[in-house]
Amino acid sequence: SRMRSRYRFRPPFPVFVLLPAAPAVVWGVAQLYSYAHRTLISAGALWGGMAAGIGVLAAAAVLGLVASLAYAARWIGGDE
Repeated sequence: SRMRSRYRFRPPFPVFVLLPAAPAVVWGVAQLYSYAHRTLISAGALWGGMAAGIGVLAAAAVLGLVASLAYAARWIGGDE
């Protein structure tokens, strides 16, 4: 059948071992990101008021966006 002809080989064994760990890893990264944002906005607000806290948070968000876009462009382009 057409649907089965796409998958000719089974995935390598490490995929079966590492795939169940993916949700835990993603959860940990999300918690770290959340903690970093709370810490940055708190430190910025304590340092220079709410406007500075929002500025620090916006700068961190822009830095994260640029880093993720650069990684995606590199991954899509195939320049590993």
